[in-house]
Amino acid sequence: MGLGVGLGAELGLASELGSYPDPSRILPGAQRQPTPTPNPTHHQVLSDGMLNYLGARKLADTPFPFPYAQLNAGFCLVILCLFPFVVAAKVPYG
Repeated sequence: MGLGVGLGAELGLASELGSYPDPSRILPGAQRQPTPTPNPTHHQVLSDGMLNYLGARKLADTPFPFPYAQLNAGFCLVILCLFPFVVAAKVPYG
């Protein structure tokens, strides 16, 4: 089953038989383009992407200790409340 008629056939996209481009669309006297072969760097890029995905998934799946999260939130709240007063005391006015 190929792409049949339609946009894919008009653009000369590869069919399941591997004809690239469609032989009926090659002009007389034109040189036939070689079938594109997979580049080894494509495999490396996909491999790197998969490694990064698995690293992010591991980070997301690792449980974070609840008391540590609450302690961080408390410290952030204290700093948020005290920061304006510390800046006002340290920065000269005028």
